[in-house]
Amino acid sequence: MKIAVCGKGGCGKSTVTSLLAKALARRGKEILVIDSDESNYGLHRQLGMKLPRDFTDYFGGKQNVLNDMTLSKFTHQFFEKTWTIDDIPEDYYSLKDGVKLMSSGKIHLANEGCSCAMGTVMTQFIQNLRLTEDQFALMDMEAGIEHFGRGIDNGVDLILIIIDPSYESLQLSKKIGELSESIRKPFYYVLNKVTKENKEMSELFAVEKLEMENEYTTFATQYDELQIQINNDSLREKLESEKLKTQRLLEELRQVKTSNAAEIMRLKKELKTVRAVLRTYVIQIDSLNKLNQALAEENQEVKQKYTQATRQINNLSQEKKI
Repeated sequence: MKIAVCGKGGCGKSTVTSLLAKALARRGKEILVIDSDESNYGLHRQLGMKLPRDFTDYFGGKQNVLNDMTLSKFTHQFFEKTWTIDDIPEDYYSLKDGVKLMSSGKIHLANEGCSCAMGTVMTQFIQNLRLTEDQFALMDMEAGIEHFGRGIDNGVDLILIIIDPSYESLQLSKKIGELSESIRKPFYYVLNKVTKENKEMSELFAVEKLEMENEYTTFATQYDELQIQINNDSLREKLESEKLKTQRLLEELRQVKTSNAAEIMRLKKELKTVRAVLRTYVIQIDSLNKLNQALAEENQEVKQKYTQATRQINNLSQEKKI
């Protein structure tokens, strides 16, 4: 399984990555940790290893990679075949306690340019990497969401979103969740640096909980409004069922304490499902209404033509009598 570990800077991505790698290795799994953050020099220390050589050097160095990208108009393929963990050259990884560490590359000098080369190489590498059931690749991503723009996350199987007790982290996690859904990747939240005494996170979840309650309430009302618009009994029953489900989830949310972050996150994911289902019904009902309107207009036109034809026949009959 290939896992991307994401979040804002300082939320604990590297810490979670290293702890998860060590825990899986103790269970006998073969682990590849990929340092995909060109700005952070801490992950290898947390794993007790030396920093591996930049993987871009395997392709001639950062500048050579950039030249290949430019000359090919960004279509150059750096991997002619699929790779396994064993295919990674020995010069490009560190190894300790069953965990291999490789690095996409680091910013070593001032004015050396952007990190596009590292991003392109890692995008293709993770897409071409093949793992067995007992192998895991953990990618410690750069802070923020630029890696989604580069397409790196398209090659993973699962996304872990690390959240620390700050408003910025909570807001970014929402965006990462949306981006993960857009590329159809399952994602999970990991709350870090949270204690019972941490009031800030509790206050943030209180605001989040209130916003979710308002949205659930709005959706339940919209289901009532949709039922008024249609005469289809079967569709009405489905709408009623979805409304009751929405009301049940709303009641669950109201009973949840703001300190129960896991449950709030679960209901947040449920909310996205409710939103998607409601959108489907709105489109379906809108199509039915447009169809009914078109049929009504067509029926009115037929009636007018029938009335006109009847009038003409009557006039002809009167003329014959005369």
